[in-house]
Amino acid sequence: MTLIRRIVTKETPKKQWKNSTLRGIDLNEMVTEKITISDLEKADFTETRMRHATHFFDQIISQGWTIEQKPILVEVSRHDADDLIKGKTPNKIIYRVHISRKALGFPELVAA
Repeated sequence: MTLIRRIVTKETPKKQWKNSTLRGIDLNEMVTEKITISDLEKADFTETRMRHATHFFDQIISQGWTIEQKPILVEVSRHDADDLIKGKTPNKIIYRVHISRKALGFPELVAA
């Protein structure tokens, strides 16, 4: 799982995106010997992975930043995931975020 983030300001409205790979138990390790995974196992796996992302959100809040409107959920293809693993900028994902922001009425310049 990768968290893609950036902080924009009036001075840096086109700041580079940063990728942070969230490590934890590998999904392959979890499913290697099992045919099905229980809902509880899926929930535990997801909670463990998201716990690593919480650090970034806590840091944003502690520095006085705010989240504009609501988070945006975009679909990611296997090709996009491969780019993330290689550390490449996921341009197609960023394009989907940009289109979603427009559709949801986000301001053109987020930083106020």
